[in-house]
Amino acid sequence: MPTESKVDVLVLGAGPAGLMCAQGLKRAGVNVRIIDKRPKKVAAGQADGVQPRTIEVLQSYGLAERLLREGNQMHMVAFYNPSPNGGIERTGRTADITAPSARYPFEVTLHQGAIEAIFLDSMRELGLEVDRPIIPTALELSHDENELRDPQSYPVKVTLKHLDFGSEGQDDTEIVYAKFVVGADGAHSWVRKTLGIIMDGEQTDYIWGVVDLIPSTNFPDIRNRCAIHSSNGSCMIIPREGDKVRLYIQLSDKDVVVDKATGRVDKEKTKVGPEELLEVARKSFSPFTIEKAGEIDWWTIYLIGQRVAQKFSVHERVFIAGDACHTHSPKAGQGMNASMNDTHNLIWKMTYVLRGWADARPFEIQDLLPANTKWKLVVFVGDIGPGKIKQIERVAKLADDLGKSTGLLKRYEDGVFEILTICATVKECLNYTDLPEVLRPHWSRVLLDDVDMFGRTGGKGYDIYGVDPSQGAIIVVRPDGYVGTVTPLEGVKDLETYFDTFLIRTL
Repeated sequence: MPTESKVDVLVLGAGPAGLMCAQGLKRAGVNVRIIDKRPKKVAAGQADGVQPRTIEVLQSYGLAERLLREGNQMHMVAFYNPSPNGGIERTGRTADITAPSARYPFEVTLHQGAIEAIFLDSMRELGLEVDRPIIPTALELSHDENELRDPQSYPVKVTLKHLDFGSEGQDDTEIVYAKFVVGADGAHSWVRKTLGIIMDGEQTDYIWGVVDLIPSTNFPDIRNRCAIHSSNGSCMIIPREGDKVRLYIQLSDKDVVVDKATGRVDKEKTKVGPEELLEVARKSFSPFTIEKAGEIDWWTIYLIGQRVAQKFSVHERVFIAGDACHTHSPKAGQGMNASMNDTHNLIWKMTYVLRGWADARPFEIQDLLPANTKWKLVVFVGDIGPGKIKQIERVAKLADDLGKSTGLLKRYEDGVFEILTICATVKECLNYTDLPEVLRPHWSRVLLDDVDMFGRTGGKGYDIYGVDPSQGAIIVVRPDGYVGTVTPLEGVKDLETYFDTFLIRTL
């Protein structure tokens, strides 16, 4: 007989989306299991670009330090176009990221296997491993409305097959009953196909090759992201960890054979390999030269297709995330980033339902707002320094409204909210004890919008976030780091109305 088990959340697929989901849920104390059909993680290649917002998300879990240590930072992009003298010439350079408010105003590049390793090692410290190699073979979802509405029920039945059970007498089948299932199983998702979810979009005629290698070249911008347009076609350079680079190389349709049934490149019939891709690149680089210094690390050929699923869940019990529900041009550097943010968003919502609380929607505010499944009330109290009597009175009234026995902080489960108070008063004129107790739950939760002691960094927070220091504001930040709502200091009633729409009251 097959073994049977129960789990809160079963994650199918251990790519970046699945690993983000599993580690976040495990941190939140959720009973989670993650499986993958691969016997081991990706060794090289695949996705490799991490955008500023995603770095911030990883930092909220304490994972960005290793990414920054192991990866390459891209700060500048260069543009090359056909030269009137033949070949190509540089026509400009600019910042790679144009987001002055970003904490990390650059992209980080690191191959997907190393990014997965950051998650895997983090999960291991939490006591969670990926179960491999396992594939799902059947998925059944209850149609009983009462069961689907009960967050403590197990309405999803998934049959698994263990691919490494080969000896006689071993039953390679397992049945798992789950409260939720997350299908993070890639662009050709078994979960999506099993649920009958359709992908809308199109496949273009643009064909690109990708090569990861250590180059020997006299090209002056080899360590910058580059967009090259030549009479021979287009090429992109992505500098990577160490001395490695990735080349995206435009191919013509005569170079490859496309399987009309699948819409994918038929690599068996296509005569283009890594050496041929490098030869095309050489022509695009002229008058500069480029050769490989050692072996090719990884390569592939693909057609650009961009699609999105018609829906992302069934009965809000089975979800699809990442490439399973949206695919992008790899050149945009968004696929893996969108995938990890998909499940970063799901983590707190499923956690709230499993805890018997609820869910809603967000925008981001860095390290002081960790991804710990709690709502943050970021209270910009304005300037409450000496002589600011009116503002001090407004802040005192806010504290009374928040802290009363039937107030916002008492009407839901303990642990729903964290308060972070930000003052516009200069450091020489304020003690954190000047604030009402409800707005200073701990000394570390009171901040000043001021520069450091040497005037080198800090300050301008009110200006950046558009808050008037004479008025103040309450910014509600969702557990996934996005802004849920903003109210004036007198807006506690509005906050209660907002949270009552989705949180279960205990008073």
